[in-house]
Amino acid sequence: MVHMLPHWTHQGKEGVVIPVVVYTNCESAELFLNGKSLGKKAYVGEQLVWDVPYQAGELKVVAYNGNQVMAERIYKTAGKAAGFNVTTDKQKVKSNQKDVIHVEIDVADAAGNLCPMADNQIQVEVTGAAKMLAMDNGDPIELSAYQVNTKKAFRGKCLLILQATDNAGLIQLNITSPGLKKSTLQFTSEK
Repeated sequence: MVHMLPHWTHQGKEGVVIPVVVYTNCESAELFLNGKSLGKKAYVGEQLVWDVPYQAGELKVVAYNGNQVMAERIYKTAGKAAGFNVTTDKQKVKSNQKDVIHVEIDVADAAGNLCPMADNQIQVEVTGAAKMLAMDNGDPIELSAYQVNTKKAFRGKCLLILQATDNAGLIQLNITSPGLKKSTLQFTSEK
């Protein structure tokens, strides 16, 4: 595995040196900015750090064991928020009033890149054989209730938890925000 911090969307910081931190369980890692290698470093039990003058584009890390590529991670500079990237942990639940679906909502640009500074107001509507159990954004100073159908994204993200009812059938989720393209997802609840 390889993981890299931070994101690569820092408008207004062109030329400012940003420490890029890489975590891996591989023997070495190489960092690339817009296709140009910034060097390969051996992993010796700590995180790897490159000081990178910021420029928009693509930041990529490749992890190796020997010369074999084992993992990579890519961050691209995001443009203006345009819609959502939505991921879920399942498509079907049992109609037992206990099963839940975790829905990760990321505000994304038109190319699907996470907008890490987005704070758009996100609204959800759940119909059918499930109910909204909770919605959160991970903001440590956010004090609003979890049982609301609208919340501001924090660092471009929200998490929604849906809970099955005792009814079988279709579950529909609509995700909206002013100025962004709507996302609609469907799930199934089975007896």
